[in-house]
Amino acid sequence: MAAPHVPLDRGIPLIVGFAALFVWRMFHMKPTRVELLLAWITLVKMRETYQIDAADDQFLLATLNIVDKYQHKLLVDEETAVRPKH
Repeated sequence: MAAPHVPLDRGIPLIVGFAALFVWRMFHMKPTRVELLLAWITLVKMRETYQIDAADDQFLLATLNIVDKYQHKLLVDEETAVRPKH
C-alpha cells in the first residue's frame, strides 16, 4: 500500500504548526525526556507515513536536528547533576 499523499493545503500547515509549537515549547518551558522522545517519534513517523516534497522533508530534518540537540543537552545536564562534585 502506497503512503498517503498529503495535499499541500493540509500538509504544510500541519508540519509548520507542529514545529512552531515545538520551538515555542523549547524556549518557554524545559521539555522532559519523554516529550523530546515523543516529538522525535512524531517527526520520524511523519517522514515515513506521508509523501512530502523535498522542502518539507528538509524542514522536518532541521526540526529533528533541533530535537536531537535538546536530547543531548538534557542527557548531559542529567549526567552532570547526578555526578558527585569532588
